[in-house]
Amino acid sequence: MKKKNQSRSITGKRILYIVVIFVTLGLCAIGLFYSEHSKVKNRVSVSSATAAENGTAEIPTDTDTSGKIPIQVQQQYFLNKLPAQYWLVGFPTDYHDLQEKLIAKGEELTRKCEEALQKFRDLSPQAKEIASTFPKLGNAFFNGVTTVQLTTSLTGLRASQTQLQVCWTPQFWHNRMPASMYYERAFHAVLACGFDWPELALQSVFLHEAGHALCHHQNEMSAFAPPGSDLYIDEEIVMHELEALAVNQATSGKYFALVSEIAARADDWKQAISSIILDDLKKLDELYQAQGASQEVADLISSQLIIIVGFKSVEKQIPTNDASTLQNAKREVYRQITSQYS
Repeated sequence: MKKKNQSRSITGKRILYIVVIFVTLGLCAIGLFYSEHSKVKNRVSVSSATAAENGTAEIPTDTDTSGKIPIQVQQQYFLNKLPAQYWLVGFPTDYHDLQEKLIAKGEELTRKCEEALQKFRDLSPQAKEIASTFPKLGNAFFNGVTTVQLTTSLTGLRASQTQLQVCWTPQFWHNRMPASMYYERAFHAVLACGFDWPELALQSVFLHEAGHALCHHQNEMSAFAPPGSDLYIDEEIVMHELEALAVNQATSGKYFALVSEIAARADDWKQAISSIILDDLKKLDELYQAQGASQEVADLISSQLIIIVGFKSVEKQIPTNDASTLQNAKREVYRQITSQYS
């Protein structure tokens, strides 16, 4: 009986040793797998980030059809971009010691917008019509309820029927702005954030928004069309292309050269956008002289680049004499891009 129990004990120990050995080997195998998997993942992650940082990331035209700038490139581009610094914190008359200075700053930027309409008037028949319709712009400030036109003499002015206002919005309204600059039909004004703008970004985006103001002024059906409809998008296509013409003229053709370079990397417009690397965005900043610009400005000019690359890509694929097909393709580009980046 004792011998039998001893034998069982020895057998039990052997089984226990075998189990321990198999468990140990299993744990080692699992550990090795995760170790190698982690190395691969980290190697890909680090090399992609490093390549993006150096502006040398491989162009993923064969596999990436997301229609978005690669996330590593976006992260690196915005890494050193700071939130906008507002010169307009609140309504000017709330700051008695600064009100003249604040109103003068608004006037200075409004005059730059005015200059833009004249500078770019020969870009297209529509640009000429914008400049002719709005030869003088009102300088206004948003007080949280409505726009108030002010001059350095602190005299309030009533806008004429055809006058377009540039209305500077203060910092306290920042989170309620759907965009850093947009046309507001209710006020017949272009509302713009009261922060520092690189001149070309300010002037080209303002031209775009003044185009919307013209459509409203002329009671075009597109000005009252619901967002997302063909009519609404058709107006956006015209304004984005007008904005691109302005940037291209101001950069002596370098803007369209950059757009064409990116669009040439792939036949599909989504792949072309996904091929954008950090070097492209650095060139974009240089063209706008916006190397030290805010996150908000960087967002505006990079979004515009994406849209124009999309348009340029479909133009390569569709004959220009097939206007209907080309317009439908541009509408689809606009819909998909704005749904991704809204």
